[in-house]
Amino acid sequence: MSNKISNVLQIVDPSGLTYYLGTITPAQIMELTFVPCVVNVNEDVLVIRTQQGYQREGDKKRMTQIRDFYSTNTASLIPPVLLSTRGAWKFVPKTANSPFGSIEATDQAAIIDGQHRLGGLSMIAHDGDSSEEALHRNIPFMAVQFDDVKIESDEFEVINGKQKGIKPSHLKYIRKNESFGGNAADMLKEDPDSVFAGRIAIATRADYDLITFKAATDLVAYTFDSVFCQNALRPDTEENQQKAMSILLAYWKAVSNIFGNMWADVHMLPVSGSNKSPSNPGRNKFEYRLLEETGLRAFARLGSNILYKSWIPASADIAWNTVDDHLRKVAQDPTVQIVMQKLKPHNRDQILAIDPKLQMQGLAGWTTLYSILYGALERNN
Repeated sequence: MSNKISNVLQIVDPSGLTYYLGTITPAQIMELTFVPCVVNVNEDVLVIRTQQGYQREGDKKRMTQIRDFYSTNTASLIPPVLLSTRGAWKFVPKTANSPFGSIEATDQAAIIDGQHRLGGLSMIAHDGDSSEEALHRNIPFMAVQFDDVKIESDEFEVINGKQKGIKPSHLKYIRKNESFGGNAADMLKEDPDSVFAGRIAIATRADYDLITFKAATDLVAYTFDSVFCQNALRPDTEENQQKAMSILLAYWKAVSNIFGNMWADVHMLPVSGSNKSPSNPGRNKFEYRLLEETGLRAFARLGSNILYKSWIPASADIAWNTVDDHLRKVAQDPTVQIVMQKLKPHNRDQILAIDPKLQMQGLAGWTTLYSILYGALERNN
């Protein structure tokens, strides 16, 4: 084979590595690249070579999703893919000693990173319904002049196994302005009147954080994607969103006041920016479940029911004395007083006798706790 790629920049690193930066189109993917894969799969959209293959098979469903996205979002950024030339790409400078020129490829380059992207984009070239704009997208690549497959596979392992990607919570924070849930979670994080102020981490929880930003968006969703949102206040306009955020602030302040002895666990956390200490030993020393994700999620969903029961249709507002009354009755319920305690040797049997699922924590345990809280709300009202 012999294929030419124009408008390429050559960079020679002081370490001795040579890089080529340029672009190819969807139609060139199968002409110019291959996947060094363990098994022959997805050969209809990518060239596969199993000799000295080290990569696992690509997920065709993920490739299809990428195809669908770039077919309709033709102005969206395509992250560069990483290729290994294996000595088969020759750089031809535009003029003597120029870093700009073209590539003459006598063989395909190995895909080190970007198998799913290239598989999805290759599908565009094989789809008879693709637009001209999609078909002629420029796909950026960085090709490295690796001559040794072992070095290439080692780099693949580093990229896919040892480097850390962006955490889902960080992505939620980056995209916070794109949704009501993100804006509301940011308000809970930043507003000085919020009981969560200074206690919500962007990505990874520090010793002084209660929850991550993603968990905060979940708390918002449990309240406003449920009973209250469906039957009373929908945050679908700017005015309603502002009202909903004010309601969130007030609801969690009411919870912190009426369940004051349980909320006092917050004092086990060090002040913002500090590490654990004997006087502030951290989350492991909480006495109650309220400030754990299990409890916060359960109370967020309970809030949807309480707020709906306290909604005044005539004024489109909340009767906060009614909210306090409902919360107070739940707090005084004998079963709630037991199940809100953290499991310890002295109370374990008593708590699990109420429901064995109460031994589960986090995402697995909050629905059981919520069911008990909701039962107390219904029994006492």
